[in-house]
Amino acid sequence: MLINTNENKILKKALNNFVKDTGLEIKIIDWDAKTLNRKIDAMINIEGQNCIVEVKTNINNATIAMMIAVKENVTEKLIFVTRYVTQNMAKELKQYNIQFIDVAGNAYINLPPIYIDIAGKQNLDIKAQREKKRAFKQTGLKVIFALLNNPHLIKTTYRNIAKEANVALGTVNWIMRELKQEMFVIDKGDKGRVLNNELDLYNRWVIAYPDRLRDKLVLGQYTAKNPEWWKGVKITNFDAQWGGEVGAARITKYLEPEDITIYINEDRTTDFILEHNLIQDPNGKIEFLRRFWEHNKQVNNEVVPHILVYADLIKTRDPRNIETAKIIYENEKIRYI
Repeated sequence: MLINTNENKILKKALNNFVKDTGLEIKIIDWDAKTLNRKIDAMINIEGQNCIVEVKTNINNATIAMMIAVKENVTEKLIFVTRYVTQNMAKELKQYNIQFIDVAGNAYINLPPIYIDIAGKQNLDIKAQREKKRAFKQTGLKVIFALLNNPHLIKTTYRNIAKEANVALGTVNWIMRELKQEMFVIDKGDKGRVLNNELDLYNRWVIAYPDRLRDKLVLGQYTAKNPEWWKGVKITNFDAQWGGEVGAARITKYLEPEDITIYINEDRTTDFILEHNLIQDPNGKIEFLRRFWEHNKQVNNEVVPHILVYADLIKTRDPRNIETAKIIYENEKIRYI
């Protein structure tokens, strides 16, 4: 099995509860990874039918978008396992025919002649099960972002990591401790620290980012009279960078942007808005977000790091954005596996 300890616990508990409720026979089985030619979390057998499994700690819009993308790219039967699926999320997963099992006992399995549809079960100890770890909360996500974008950073001092991540030094101490506990960081003694399971860490970051960090970065939404206003903008003149659809278009040459995402230092936002005659609009398609990392002004890069562009695209769940996100993700996988 390739999943980490926390996800392994979720998988076993969800399957045990599913067996109790349905009486069906389920086994976690071994497989030859070479035959699948891809990294998966686990493989199970339900009453004689083999299924690949994706395990995610929690579910949100980004998770659903990722599961849609996974389902479109596999030929095997796929089951999503997580801690808890609300009734609304269950409806959405069923809409895309994504099979799931959760720890609370909710499930949707469509493997003829097996059909299971259980929804509305409450996770009575949901508060106790909420992730107590701080690594995937606001400040922890800043540290992980810095490490993923600069692989050599892991071998430097905690003080240097804190500077790059734009967090307090004390924060780095407990984040690194938790990353070591989850085997995302390994200390090799004289050889120093190394990142481990980078692709898993990347995926965990992308899922957590929209709800736990991104929402807190929004500076405002705006509109422009000319929908193509952004095409001639020298964005680095404002120490800003493109994220989202414009960033993706610059990376892949594949997408025609409709929504505009700009990461910028807060003190430069007003200058940018006035220079380009933007109008404040709560429903506007131009979104400003506060840059949360230490930006190297010597590097004249118009686009934010690719993981951030990918996360911006995934959260929208727009099919054209998901398609572009796949291109970025495949290129990122080469870095991490």
